[in-house]
Amino acid sequence: MEFRRAAAQDLIRLCALDPRLRSEEGHLRFVRAAILSGHAYTDGPAQAAYAVMDRGFFERDFVHTLYVHPGQRRQGIGLALLRFLESASSGRLFTSTNLSNLPMQALLDRAGYRLSGVVHDLDPSDPELIYSRSLGQ
Repeated sequence: MEFRRAAAQDLIRLCALDPRLRSEEGHLRFVRAAILSGHAYTDGPAQAAYAVMDRGFFERDFVHTLYVHPGQRRQGIGLALLRFLESASSGRLFTSTNLSNLPMQALLDRAGYRLSGVVHDLDPSDPELIYSRSLGQ
């Protein structure tokens, strides 16, 4: 798989890929800003996935979003995108997911991430699980 920084012209394709970008104005603004600041990544011709990673989590690399089209999940795309983000990161990479998001938890477990903490009260009755992985640097 090939991944690259997303460009402004990718936003239309990403909106077609992820229904949340079409239904949540705040998320659309977030991804648009990430693209313009060079913090969004996407796959090449497959047009199946995108991610947002920056250093906004206590000045550490943090994956805010990792999205794979539902019809193309469980094919290794998410893991490949996560590995790509690790290669663009330094030291330790953090990410999070809701307690209810069992597929993401399974992906992070397969990728060697460990639970670093829990944040309550972001989403009612669905705590946010913080994960990290040392990249050996």
